[in-house]
Amino acid sequence: MTCRNKRNFSSFGWAIILLWICISCNNTFSKKDNDELGIIINNPVLPGDFADPCIVQLKDTFYLYAASGDTKHAIVWYSTDFQNWKMRRLNWPTTALGSYIWSPNVVKGKDNRYYFYTSVESNIYVGVADHPMGPFHNLLPNEQPLIRNRQYWNDMHTIDADCFIDDDGQAYLYWGSGFDYRNGKCAAARLNDDMCSFKEEPRLITPRNFFEGPRMVKRNNIYYLMYSDGVFMDDTYKVRYATSKSPLGPFVEGATSPILTSSEDGQIRGPGHHSIFRKNDKDYIIYHRHAIPVSFSNSSPLRQICIDEIHFEENGSIKKIEPNSDGVQLLGVKSDANVINRLDIKKATASSDDGKEYNPGKAFDGNNGTLWSVSAKNIPAWFNADLGSVRAVEACSPVFDHIDGNYDYIIEYSTNNKKWHPFGIGNNSMANEWPVTISKKVNARYIRIHIYSQDKDFYRCGLWEFNIFGPPNNEIRI
Repeated sequence: MTCRNKRNFSSFGWAIILLWICISCNNTFSKKDNDELGIIINNPVLPGDFADPCIVQLKDTFYLYAASGDTKHAIVWYSTDFQNWKMRRLNWPTTALGSYIWSPNVVKGKDNRYYFYTSVESNIYVGVADHPMGPFHNLLPNEQPLIRNRQYWNDMHTIDADCFIDDDGQAYLYWGSGFDYRNGKCAAARLNDDMCSFKEEPRLITPRNFFEGPRMVKRNNIYYLMYSDGVFMDDTYKVRYATSKSPLGPFVEGATSPILTSSEDGQIRGPGHHSIFRKNDKDYIIYHRHAIPVSFSNSSPLRQICIDEIHFEENGSIKKIEPNSDGVQLLGVKSDANVINRLDIKKATASSDDGKEYNPGKAFDGNNGTLWSVSAKNIPAWFNADLGSVRAVEACSPVFDHIDGNYDYIIEYSTNNKKWHPFGIGNNSMANEWPVTISKKVNARYIRIHIYSQDKDFYRCGLWEFNIFGPPNNEIRI
């Protein structure tokens, strides 16, 4: 939910009010007339099952790439305010390369083009595009990989490429992991200006306790090789770092490493495989962690994207991060004033649910980490939202469990919960971007969605959120 002030009385007054509301309501707010205040972002940032995040910015828009347990396609999320996100499928890597990617890494080159490094079936590929959304094409002919698995070292898993461009314009590529969650190896090499060939043979630069997910960061002439170790499926997963005076090492693990771990109270589990981005002279770490309550599908945890601020000491060490779900203040980002008003749902009922952790209230709590869900055996299913009184409605946006998943649905509206009228009908997977938005101007108190079929491979059905929007002035149409 986004709160909007109707009048101005003083910048300080509104800052205090909005920050108080943000804390008490546990939602995302912004103050549009104060750039310094920025916004408070709750964790997780996105709904759904996503991991290995990377962010680039073009003008006022942020593009977030991630590996996905939700979809068989490479995807990108985009937003101008970190609150209102839309997801699109990317054209690359092509289906000829494989249906699932790991650890997407996108970097803007010296030529202002966007280079996309990713792992497909344990080979590393590189594509290029003129825009963060593509279309991308492979830099090498005939769908060739940049690096084949075991090409340089038989005991190295060839995944998790990270491209770093130094202040002098020289590009470096880092990659590597191990097998069976042991003996991770990290390699690096300078790239030629074509961004798809090496100036010399790659070398091993493996720091202590490295397993996977290398990320290079430079700050005050110190090179930070950050990485993950442990097992991504359990609480041992964490973020570490090592430093050097050279981008190719040698690297010494930092005195404060690891800096991001599972919490002692069990509320933060398996944080890792991160990226770093900078906004308004502040550094932020974006990473994935396990969804809570933990939800497993095919023995893999459902992972979600989170953001926290990262701080450096004067001596160059990185402070330990205390991850939380209360939110992080992101400076220099304002709420999108063009987004129409999200209406409050007063209560909801459903055909069934998977227990108290997945009850209907979870689909309108403004939390990307909770959802209403039912077992697949209980499909068809329905969810009925009560706005409390007749309101002007302009659009609905169901955020399905699998964001772009194959769901057939019908949405209806009513003023009295007895006589129903059609609002929209569709198949979620056929949209061009997600979450889908169905627009229609009506007066309604109740909005109901029927999900009457879904992909046979989905073990459950549900909604992360069921967003209902109205005009900014909340008028009732005559």
